[in-house]
Amino acid sequence: VIPAGTNFGMIPMMVNTGNLNPTEKTELVINLVESTPGSVIGNQYKTMKIVFVGCSTELEGTYTRGSKTALISKIAPNVYYSSYFPAFAADYWFEFSDVCGDLAILDWQLQGSYPLTPTDSPDEFVHGIIQPNGDLTFSGANVADVSWYVDLTWTLVKQ
Repeated sequence: VIPAGTNFGMIPMMVNTGNLNPTEKTELVINLVESTPGSVIGNQYKTMKIVFVGCSTELEGTYTRGSKTALISKIAPNVYYSSYFPAFAADYWFEFSDVCGDLAILDWQLQGSYPLTPTDSPDEFVHGIIQPNGDLTFSGANVADVSWYVDLTWTLVKQ
């Protein structure tokens, strides 16, 4: 129960991860419902997904796209920061996750003003893959109010 007048509540749970597959992601999906008359849960908060990751990744390093350099560093387990968000002349940063080879852009420098959205995705994230040679390819990227940034696919080449 989230108390009236507050924005969040705690959901204590214990998960035994001992039998989860260590090389594939496992998802726990929690569907929230209104429990009392007059209570409201925003649509964007009705489903919560917790992903357990057994595959650790090491994608740090220098990547390029054309003449631009993207320095990628790990900021949390399986979460990365890139110093360059492709296709722009300016160097904007972005953050992405890697869940067993499924890349997802979590945020970018201008997300508040020019939201990044996917063309076709099961969730709200632009997804990508790790190529066999180590390059990172993201596809179906759209930036709101940027007329030429529609359904773009781009690759960061591992150096």
